[in-house]
Parts: sequence; C-alpha cells; structure tokens
Amino acid sequence: MRPCGPPRRRSTERKCGSGSGTRSTAAGRKTRSVFGEYADALRFYQQALEIDEKLGAKPKIALDLENIGLALNGLGRYKEAIQTLDRAITLAHDAGSLKDEADSRKAKASALLQLGRYTDALDQYNQAIKVYQGVDANSEP
Repeated sequence: MRPCGPPRRRSTERKCGSGSGTRSTAAGRKTRSVFGEYADALRFYQQALEIDEKLGAKPKIALDLENIGLALNGLGRYKEAIQTLDRAITLAHDAGSLKDEADSRKAKASALLQLGRYTDALDQYNQAIKVYQGVDANSEP
C-alpha cells in the first residue's frame, strides 16, 4: 500500500493505497465548508443591505456593511473588505452606534493585518479601544 499523495489541485481528494479509490481530507472539507458559508453569508448580507438602504436605516446599513466586510475577510478579499468596512465605520459613527463602529474597526484591523499593513492595523485597534471606552462610559450600571 502506498502512502497518500498530495491533494490534487482544486480538489480535496487524495489517491491512497493500492486501489484507485479516493478519500476526502478533513482539511479540504473544512475549507470548502467555511468558504461556502462565507459566500452564502455574503449573499445574505448583500440582500439585507439592499433592503435596509431602501428603508434608510443607517444603523442597520452600518451593521450590514460590517457583516459584508467580515464575510469578505473570510473569503480573503481583504481590499474589498477594507473599503466596505470604511463605509460601515463612517455610517456607524454618524448614527452614533459606537459598538458597531468599534467592531468594524476591529474587523478592518484584521484585514489590514492580512495585507501586512501592521501600523495601520494597530492604529485601527487603538481607535477601536477608544470607541469601546466610550461605549463603557455611556453604559448604565
């Protein structure tokens, strides 16, 4: 019986053993599953965004944009995620949704890290901390 070979390009299957059978790798299934979920989530949040834009609900639009940014991050589309999250940050700030603004800044920092923009990412994290502190200061006991 020969050992399993490397996975084939664009496939999660490996030929193993002496027969012609194949088996899926757990990592391949997980990757396919996660990317499928992000793609599904992206479609869902884009639909929600269309509805909320028609209604003019800024806080909901900001949250939709944040979720779209997170899905884009998960799909490895970091530049698109950053642009989307910039819109979310602006809308959340304008609507006074401090937690949403801070959450979007954290998500943007994550995308910036993936692009190797460490100083920019640190700046976003620091800004998120300041905004979160504002959320805590405005919270009731």
